[in-house]
Amino acid sequence: TPVLFDVLAKEGNIPERDMFNTFNMGVGMILTVAAEDADKAIEILKANGEDAYRLGVIGEGSGVQLV
Repeated sequence: TPVLFDVLAKEGNIPERDMFNTFNMGVGMILTVAAEDADKAIEILKANGEDAYRLGVIGEGSGVQLV
């Protein structure tokens, strides 16, 4: 993250979770798995204290489709 966010968090005594909820600091890490493994991957991540979400799918086609 940019240094500015570190300064805001420190000087404002803002917890990291609040920083991510308030500012557009991205989703963090993206993990790409086979569709049939997605639910298990999310389950494993959540069991280890991570927030995990299905963000989209990769498929054949032309151009870009936003979902």
